[in-house]
Amino acid sequence: MTATLSEPPPTPTDRRDTAPGGSGAYSGDHAAYPMTAEATVRQAMIRHAKTFPAQATVADVRRLLDDPHVHAALILAHADTLVAVIERADLSAAVAPNEEAARLGRLEGRTTTADAPLASTRDAMSTTGQRRLAVIDTRHRLLGLLCLKASGLGFCSDRDVYARSINPNATPAPTSKEPSDE
Repeated sequence: MTATLSEPPPTPTDRRDTAPGGSGAYSGDHAAYPMTAEATVRQAMIRHAKTFPAQATVADVRRLLDDPHVHAALILAHADTLVAVIERADLSAAVAPNEEAARLGRLEGRTTTADAPLASTRDAMSTTGQRRLAVIDTRHRLLGLLCLKASGLGFCSDRDVYARSINPNATPAPTSKEPSDE
């Protein structure tokens, strides 16, 4: 079993629209979007998260988490309801590879809502070291994934994820929120 994208893979020009309630300064690659007091998680989340069905095994999830850029496995029931977020620390060596993985994950502390303030969410993620938060609605339907970059200065975009799927060694281009290391 392999992880699937929740929607068809984005093209390099995907998500160039204006975010709901936004001022028009938002673009899907987050390059032009300033972090303001009004910014919400919805404006920075990726919308094409890799997911597994509820019957995914520990072996399935371990294969996904072998990629150092992947920090969490999202387990869905009924195609869109988030039932578990699994991180590497949840998978002890003693767990059998053929066991269902969903029971090892949890939602508490690993989810947020789309309307949550982006700045305070980023601050909380930085404080706790949490790099990924599943974005859900009130019925636990998966809306996206908030992915804090390693620098802590910005968020991954659908374009970044797409680029890595083509070239796993790709380095995302710096955005206005994340200065170049050069």
